[in-house]
Amino acid sequence: MVSADNQVTQCDFDRTMELCQLAGKIMLFAGGETYRVEDTVIRIARACGMEAESFVTPTGIFITLNYGNKSHTAMTRIMYRTIDLNKVSMVNGVSRDLSVGLITPEEAQQQLKEISIAPLTYTATINNIAAGVAGGSFAYLFGGTYLDVLAAGIIGVIVNIVLNYFLNRQTAIFLATFIAAVHAALVAFIAVSVVEGTQVDKIIIGGIMPLLPGVALTNAVRDMIAGDLVSGLARGAEAVLIASAIAAGVIVVLALAL
Repeated sequence: MVSADNQVTQCDFDRTMELCQLAGKIMLFAGGETYRVEDTVIRIARACGMEAESFVTPTGIFITLNYGNKSHTAMTRIMYRTIDLNKVSMVNGVSRDLSVGLITPEEAQQQLKEISIAPLTYTATINNIAAGVAGGSFAYLFGGTYLDVLAAGIIGVIVNIVLNYFLNRQTAIFLATFIAAVHAALVAFIAVSVVEGTQVDKIIIGGIMPLLPGVALTNAVRDMIAGDLVSGLARGAEAVLIASAIAAGVIVVLALAL
């Protein structure tokens, strides 16, 4: 990336910045922790012969590249995030291969572009099945009968479908979660009214489990432990708001039904 006369060009800055931004954007989009994103950006910049300063929040990446008396700063906005830890692992692999010289910056950029456009590791069908299994399993753990387990499993699938439907249409995560929680409680009451021997509380508890922000809460704790207090508090606040949206959705239906 650095020219033969040991002078960095604007092209060098632009290509390195694009590489750092792409890697950081993929990792943050896929649910990577703040400190991991910052570390990856710094590793990539050093592999390209430059020093970098990186500041990452859950919704943006700020990068400054330094080489001698030259510097270049850019910001990347992250509007939407999901969970795909396989992509986080793949970007980690690319950055480490680049750091030890196994691949060139051009090859790293090509690999990152392929990772960026690759579909999510698990299809919607697999995610729906997993949500159903999770819902039924938690209903059983909380003392539900086999009928409760079946109902909670079905609700888990419905909840996941509703949530992804609204998220794919750029609906705010809090509103999408609220609507999904309303569906969970409504179907639970319908199940209780139709099938004898079912328990509405066990069904609702199991059905809303796929909505809980477990990864967001875990990343919030890890960011705060790593010293990234701003990102940790932001992720923690997001997790609390999502949990509040779940509770609000269930309470609305309970208030109308009881």
